[in-house]
Amino acid sequence: AVALPDLRALEDLADRLPSGVTPPQLFFSGDLADPQGRMEDRLWELMATNLKSPVHNRPLAADEIEAIIGFLRPDLDFRWDPQAQAMQARATLHRITADQTRVLSSLDLNRRVVVSGPAGSGKTRLATAWAERAMERGERTLLTCFNEPMAEVLTEAAPEHDLLTVGPIQLTLMGLEGLPRLDVPEGADSEWWSSVPFAHVLDNIDDVALRFDTIVVDEAQDFSPRWFEVLERLLYDKGPGRILMVTDPHQGVYDRGFQTPTAGHDLVRAELTVNCRNTHQIAIFLRRLGGAPAAPGAPEGVPVDFVACQPSHVVAKVGEKLDELVVESQIDPANILVVTGHRALRDRIREESPGGFTCAPWEDRHGGDIVCETIHRMKGLERDAVILATADDDLGDHLLYVGMSRAVSRLVVVGPSVLMARLQTGRG
Repeated sequence: AVALPDLRALEDLADRLPSGVTPPQLFFSGDLADPQGRMEDRLWELMATNLKSPVHNRPLAADEIEAIIGFLRPDLDFRWDPQAQAMQARATLHRITADQTRVLSSLDLNRRVVVSGPAGSGKTRLATAWAERAMERGERTLLTCFNEPMAEVLTEAAPEHDLLTVGPIQLTLMGLEGLPRLDVPEGADSEWWSSVPFAHVLDNIDDVALRFDTIVVDEAQDFSPRWFEVLERLLYDKGPGRILMVTDPHQGVYDRGFQTPTAGHDLVRAELTVNCRNTHQIAIFLRRLGGAPAAPGAPEGVPVDFVACQPSHVVAKVGEKLDELVVESQIDPANILVVTGHRALRDRIREESPGGFTCAPWEDRHGGDIVCETIHRMKGLERDAVILATADDDLGDHLLYVGMSRAVSRLVVVGPSVLMARLQTGRG
């Protein structure tokens, strides 16, 4: 097959089609964009066609492969490394992410920037790069998000520096220098956390000793417009006064009224359009739920594993799949994440240790155990292997999208047969 990215369709070749070349062997710019995810099917069809001909492709025999390797690299000693495929996938995808986000890093020269992108498009890496660039310019910087696990990842990713403050938005605001202490009442609910810490800052804004030159917000769709009003008040009057944010409206699992701002003379908009987190097989499936196409050069990976079962058997099935991942595929438990749609199932999995595997909260991840959390809590994070488990027939597409897109190279979905049929057929 030959790819011709500068030509739109076969008609652009006119009468210049070489002898012996058939149209199915040619891929044009529209094919390479692959908006419908059909490229893989076409390649397999082409391969099957060529296999029928004695002068075209055929699989190499084992002795032929050994002869080629013996000629090219007789000094190589092949050893089985169960983690090699996952490590190679992660390294390749990290390189692709760096290439994609590098182009947009200089947008931070503007005062207001919003970059949107689907899951796995490199938003967090871009946010971290903005924070690092701001510090290099000598700017006091705040790097923040909503949920605490994501804030911990940001803290680990960003370099320690006197000019940088990193943390989840509410706790960070409550800890601002000069701000009177705010006691959290026993049993404080989401409504309290969504309003009181922000009102406390505004009520005591003159007491706040710390101001920022640049504020970077990751997962901005989790924020309320009111929260941004507070952040505006924390900018240093005589500084550059930048607020830079990355967002994915499709991951809006909290309904706090965020709307992606419109570009204008005082605000720059840009988009990340390629999935740099997931292998090709996972990315193809996520396209059905609104995900981005896989990045060119993304590792192929293995197909998504759908496991249908009765709701009462979900925990047991999770145990079976953990055994396959840990024992058969030899994946490090620390690189496995189990996510659920609701807390009740999460708690059952933690309590029952399916398959004999300890499943721990995010806070206990450094012990090397499998992490088990809700989809809401793991938004923005990733692991090499992910099991999404649910007992719900009708778990929403937005939650499925968020949960499944956490997987880098292995994805298992366990749930009722109705849900599995809906996911595999794309209907429902």
